[in-house]
Amino acid sequence: MVVNQNGVCITQKQEPRLCLVQPLIDLEKNVMIIKAEGMDPISVSLEEDSERQTPVCQSKVCSHRVQTFSCGDRLAAWFSEFLGRQCYLIRQCSDFQRNAKQTHEKGEMPVTAASLSLVNEAQYLLINQESVLQLSDQITARLGESLPLQKLIHRFRANIVISTNEPFEEDKWDEIAIGRLHFKVQNGCSCTLVMGP
Repeated sequence: MVVNQNGVCITQKQEPRLCLVQPLIDLEKNVMIIKAEGMDPISVSLEEDSERQTPVCQSKVCSHRVQTFSCGDRLAAWFSEFLGRQCYLIRQCSDFQRNAKQTHEKGEMPVTAASLSLVNEAQYLLINQESVLQLSDQITARLGESLPLQKLIHRFRANIVISTNEPFEEDKWDEIAIGRLHFKVQNGCSCTLVMGP
């Protein structure tokens, strides 16, 4: 997560250039490579080295306090140069845990809390192609120009992309099964207010 000098998350709404940063995971080398146009690629180890990490004041993600560590001066300098302001790349402590907000109907037993990292609301974000297609049609009607469907889908940064018969059918689901994996639907995403180019 990129934060300012006070440990407050810098969002894409505040810094639209963040959508130009491309993180790539190299599992063979166990590093994350970070790229952006006009910048030399830089990498950060995926290993947690508690002896070398510098504690940062507690940060906030969706009103939750999280204990984090700085990824170091080299990455802070890279992001600061790219964004044109002082900032830092931080990571969550491996022993810190926060849980997703739980919503349940009156009279229902609360479900087991899902553990979250530095994501806004859930570890996985699902999007339905039919829902995005309807949104695309509305954008085309309003603006007179269309966006390619795949480009629009990509802007939502979903982990799981599905296609159903009806748009927004997924809003009525309580559970999703993919093979032997079962996912409990927490709630709709209220944080997708800005989509990158």
